[in-house]
Amino acid sequence: MKKIVLIVLLIFFISLAAVAQAQDGIVVIVNKQNPLNAISKGQLSNIYRGQETMWPNGQRIVLVNQAIGSDARSLFYQRVLKVSPAAKFYIPGTMAPIRTALQKTGEGVKLFISNMPQTIGYILEKEVDDSVKVLMIDGGKVIY
Repeated sequence: MKKIVLIVLLIFFISLAAVAQAQDGIVVIVNKQNPLNAISKGQLSNIYRGQETMWPNGQRIVLVNQAIGSDARSLFYQRVLKVSPAAKFYIPGTMAPIRTALQKTGEGVKLFISNMPQTIGYILEKEVDDSVKVLMIDGGKVIY
């Protein structure tokens, strides 16, 4: 009987964690100096897939990714790129992978982006502060 109760409790807590993750919002951030204020999910997907590599001002886009096991990466890859968080993208027409600056946490992403004007990345909505600019995505700031 104790085993059944433990299994039920385990399933309950796993379900709670899944519901909490499903409610988390993802925001896309850039350096405060970046003149861009809005982007579409399609453009964002193209950037992370290596199909768009330059900002409108001619500077090369520097991609910032989070660690494969992070909630933010899982949500971003599911909701924007529609692939597994472990998916790799390659420079079109080559076998060379797209290079990204990998950060372990949202705090790391914000610090990196706040110091490099040409960067773009993503964090959980609850991690936003005034060190970076949040882009509008298809008319809203948060991706659910």
